[in-house]
Amino acid sequence: MSRRGMTLIEMAIAIAVAASMLMIITMTVSTGLRMQTESDRLAVAVSLAQTKLSQLMSNPGLTAGKSTGQFGQEGGLYAGYAYEITIKEERIDLAKVAAEGEIKPAVVGDQIPAGTQNQAATTVRNVTGSETGGLVDIVRIIVIIKYPKGRGQGEYRVETFKGVPKKTS
Repeated sequence: MSRRGMTLIEMAIAIAVAASMLMIITMTVSTGLRMQTESDRLAVAVSLAQTKLSQLMSNPGLTAGKSTGQFGQEGGLYAGYAYEITIKEERIDLAKVAAEGEIKPAVVGDQIPAGTQNQAATTVRNVTGSETGGLVDIVRIIVIIKYPKGRGQGEYRVETFKGVPKKTS
């Protein structure tokens, strides 16, 4: 008996295998597109945080406080993005910082330890205290950018310090 063609069961199995493969490919592409969208939104949040931080660092007269706002109220690229800026005046002991190797950051569970990104030594000029130690007045600047992420909202946080110039009498 010679056989020509496929039986109905063989066709059903072939269609089921093809449909399963098509579903796996569709899910993979969908996940990739979602991850690309989230990556793009995070990149925009990083750019907005850098811009806000540059504006704050170039301002010589920062005052302690908290402010919030929205980007792109009319829609467009920045729709759904918001910022929260916290400025705190603090006094640190340089001798203690030198002994411990870091400035104690605000308590945040996911924060990278101070000094991890910038390993180069920097010197703050025009501050109260001495080159080798003492109390130094600083301004802690915290910028949080909230951005759309999936069905919720993500946060990108950046924190830095700025020396306070000596008060001249």
